[in-house]
Amino acid sequence: MSVNFWDIERVFRFKDAEAWEMKINEKICRFIIIDQRRPASQEDYPYLNEKIDSRENHITCHIVTTSTLDDTEKDELCSITGVFLSHLAQAQCSWNIKFYEKENVEKITTSLMSEFTSLQREELNFTYFSQD
Repeated sequence: MSVNFWDIERVFRFKDAEAWEMKINEKICRFIIIDQRRPASQEDYPYLNEKIDSRENHITCHIVTTSTLDDTEKDELCSITGVFLSHLAQAQCSWNIKFYEKENVEKITTSLMSEFTSLQREELNFTYFSQD
């Protein structure tokens, strides 16, 4: 099992979000990172029973695929997420990952994009490094 880093392609980049497409074991995944620019809340971690230690900022990561991912693939994607976010000040920033399996990738992407832009995907301008 592996991710071929030559098979990673940026889909879009905004000030507070970016999306990448990557293959893991021939399964295509859309990886979307959104900087919430707010402290983490308990709602960000519905699977935790204990109270969270809220940090200054929270990042949400979304991995969307039409496939089903096994635990090893999810672990690899979590490790990759750590690499993408390793530049953050970990003492001030928390992050988590949500997996969307057997989902319509474009529909989920459009829904998540509405959190940080009013633009539709077909309206994005790729003349510049950032699309906002």
